[in-house]
Amino acid sequence: MKVLAVIPARLHSTRLAKKALIEISGKPLIQWVYEKAVACSAIDKVIVATDHLDIYTACQAFGAAVEMTKEEHPSGTDRVGEVAQRHDEYDLILNIQGDEPFLDPSHIDDLLACFSNENVKIATLAQEIKNIEDFDNPNVVKLVRSSYNKVLYFSRAGIPFDRDKTNGMTALKHVGIYAFRRKTLEDLIQLAESQLEKTERLEQLRWLDNGFDVYCGINNKPLLGIDTQEDLDLFRKMVLQTGRIEEKRK
Repeated sequence: MKVLAVIPARLHSTRLAKKALIEISGKPLIQWVYEKAVACSAIDKVIVATDHLDIYTACQAFGAAVEMTKEEHPSGTDRVGEVAQRHDEYDLILNIQGDEPFLDPSHIDDLLACFSNENVKIATLAQEIKNIEDFDNPNVVKLVRSSYNKVLYFSRAGIPFDRDKTNGMTALKHVGIYAFRRKTLEDLIQLAESQLEKTERLEQLRWLDNGFDVYCGINNKPLLGIDTQEDLDLFRKMVLQTGRIEEKRK
């Protein structure tokens, strides 16, 4: 199977202004993500999909494959879908968020491993929740999956609810990278917003609401999005620490 990864990157973000272009150690955030994706050997091609000339120009400057998309797309999936339609030689399409510089090849490998089951049309990842703060945080999306790795529900609420306090089930948080079979992605971008989606403000509920199954792999290697100034400060600190380590090794 040929694999295309698309990184949707819009200029205006809600919590961190123009975050795709924020520089960390001389490189814009989108470059950190792009270079991590290119380093994944399972991916055949990586393209940045953007709605703004500033991001397009920045990507060209560091040598990325980048394409302009419509400005009015309501979601990253729609932006990914537009680019995928121009590249019909690829079988699987990945949606990699433009603010996830911690991407690791193992994330991609575990995501694509879901497609060894021919019934899988959509796949995503989850990680074990280690603390109650994440479980109770509505900004941390939780999911419940079946014994056959099919997602039963996504929610901002703490699920599953342990009524009898048995601690018998590990809670899972959603990791927002996706892979789609081409035809399925084409179908998804035709769907109207659903009531479940409106209620929880989670796009993936539109798919479940319309009868599309989503399967889930587990990968506990951290994959943290840069959503706030605190996230950005932490990433900058980690980059500086890594730089010092590399300098000492030299």
